Amino acid sequence: MQKSQGTFFGLHFKPQGTDSAPHVASAQAIARAIDGLERTVHVAAMMHTGHEMKSHVRIPRAIRNRFILRWKQSEMGSFCLPTHIDGMENADPTHDFESVACIVRDAMKAADTSDERSFKKAVFKKAYRSPMIDSLGRMFGDADKINGLEVRDSVGNTVARSSLANITLGRFAKFRRKPNIHSVATGYVDKLDFKKQQLFLRTPSPHRILSCRYEASMQPLLLENRRKPVHVDGKIELDQNDDPMKIVEVSGIRNIDTSDINVADLLPDYLERNGSEDLYVRVMLSDCMQVYRAELEELELCQAAHTRDELVDIMESWFRFLWQQYALADDSTLTDDAIEYKAALKKLFRETSR
Repeated sequence: MQKSQGTFFGLHFKPQGTDSAPHVASAQAIARAIDGLERTVHVAAMMHTGHEMKSHVRIPRAIRNRFILRWKQSEMGSFCLPTHIDGMENADPTHDFESVACIVRDAMKAADTSDERSFKKAVFKKAYRSPMIDSLGRMFGDADKINGLEVRDSVGNTVARSSLANITLGRFAKFRRKPNIHSVATGYVDKLDFKKQQLFLRTPSPHRILSCRYEASMQPLLLENRRKPVHVDGKIELDQNDDPMKIVEVSGIRNIDTSDINVADLLPDYLERNGSEDLYVRVMLSDCMQVYRAELEELELCQAAHTRDELVDIMESWFRFLWQQYALADDSTLTDDAIEYKAALKKLFRETSR
């Protein structure tokens, strides 16, 4: 059977983690990624074909035989694992592999962008959302311990990254397991009732108004950020569709800082910039405004965290790791792509005396 480009998923592994991480892909991470992707495909196929989802997820043999994840050996020295959804050799060519692949891609993209509404749209049957979160978590979960994992489509566009997806999937899973968890809601101040000390928060995804009571000490910050988004810490009550309905037990309100970060402030003491021009990491909120994201195009860096302070810590660790694993490595131990990345690092930074 001839494979379709629409059913392609390229798994790209990137060394990351600690300064001592080897420049190799973890066998455990690869195995878990393949297993997680295959299970994600089967869960999507069950939903697409109308199978009933029970409390204990069991993939029917008919689904396993009909929707097969195939992969081929990568080029020597490559960290890419090309896979695609296919059927048995004598399978009916009308099987809807592309529709199942589209469900999987949409769910991955929603996890990458922390867009809960898009995730619910992709996984349109409520009973399948927890199994989909679990299978994607299995796929991406081990990747960040030693290797970062990116999923790309047939033309090389990034669909999802483990560094972003893991944070989102963890948040989705907490909401589904515990309806009243201590969490953070982010949105715009829609209205303030000074007499009742009540805040009405307008959230972008899903689009709704959440109400909560606040302490008098929080009022100056709310007035200062009247037309800006704020974080509200507390317990969130969910409705029957698992969407936020009300915030209770508010413990704090914080303003949002998405100003760019000067790379010089993130470098270890033994590194400095080449040249006099400042280099900045772009900081933004995800579409649903629940996760901070940082991007540095010059090094193709993209990281995420729940708070800005966590984001700064992650980026500082990344610069230490990249210099140790690429800039200081012998070219004979690196792939061609890694040698190019080493050159990019040395073009931007240089060592000072340690």
